[in-house]
Amino acid sequence: MTVSKNGPVVALLDENDNERTVLVVLKEGPALMLLDENGKTCALLGTGQIMTPDGKVISYPKSSLILFGADGKEVWSGP
Repeated sequence: MTVSKNGPVVALLDENDNERTVLVVLKEGPALMLLDENGKTCALLGTGQIMTPDGKVISYPKSSLILFGADGKEVWSGP
């Protein structure tokens, strides 16, 4: 558990000390992220910003649920 410049963060680490689950509370709202073993986002629930494989930053509103493929590209989102 830490407090970053953006807000409080709770992270669960794997056996190699890599973040695998991150819960953060930003001024825009809360977010829960699930990460793979390489630190790529697999799923995002809530608000957040994700950098696409081509370097583009996408901002999501707090009502978001996004699933990402192994290549880092969005494969499903709602609502």
